[in-house]
Parts: sequence; structure tokens; C-alpha cells
Amino acid sequence: MKHVFACLFYTLAWCVCAQDLQWSNVLSGQGEETVCGAASNANGQLAVCGQFQTTMALGGIQLTNSTGDYNGFVFVFNSSGAVQWHKQFTGQNVECAGPAIDAVGNVYVLVNRRSGSTFSFNGGTAGNLTWSYPAAFIKFDGAGN
Repeated sequence: MKHVFACLFYTLAWCVCAQDLQWSNVLSGQGEETVCGAASNANGQLAVCGQFQTTMALGGIQLTNSTGDYNGFVFVFNSSGAVQWHKQFTGQNVECAGPAIDAVGNVYVLVNRRSGSTFSFNGGTAGNLTWSYPAAFIKFDGAGN
């Protein structure tokens, strides 16, 4: 089941103070895609995170999941709606939730991994977690590092 309504929610929430639509993006793909959370700051940046099953596209960027389980993602948009940076979290049943973004653009996310021993983001090992239902809190700077 697709959860595109979540994208509509964060798009509408983003524009609630404006009379006219400022920008929008649509989450699409094959399999299941879910937005698990979104947060904005006073500068108009928006951080969106969630999980997907097979492929997904958001903001003109397509991600592919080759694990057969869920992968997590985080996208950061500028005030004009362009993607500033994004990360894909790979592993076994990885999901990303609870983004926060501060005034200087640092992004904080919670990454959960339901099974397997490691997860990584964009090729870099993020952790070697060996207990059941582990979680990691990760901070990225304004450039996604």
C-alpha cells in the first residue's frame, strides 16, 4: 500500500502559512514507500525521512533498494524545494524516523534496524549493531556530512 498521503501532508503543512502553494514534491516508486517524519526550520529548509521497499523517487532523485528488505532515507530540501542533499540507509529492514533540523541546517535522525548486524548510508558504515531492534541517532551537518 502506498503512503503518498504522507507526502501530501508534509507539503500542505509546509505551506499552511502561505496563501499560495510555494512548492511541492511527490514521492513515488515501486513497492511500499513511507514518509515517517518531516521537520522544518525558520530558514525554510525541510528534512523528510522514511523507508522504501524496492525503488523510490523524490525531488528528481531515484533510490534503489537491492537488499529485498526496507531501506531508510533522509532528504533535505531548501526553501525553494530543491534537494540540498540526501542519504540512503541500507541493511536489513532499516527505517529512518524523527528528523529534526536546527537553525543552521544540522539534521538529526533516528535510524532503526530490525535485523542483521550492520547498516550503512551511501556506502559508509554507520554502525555495527548486534542487539535486537537497535537504534542509532545520527547528526548530519548542513552539507549532509
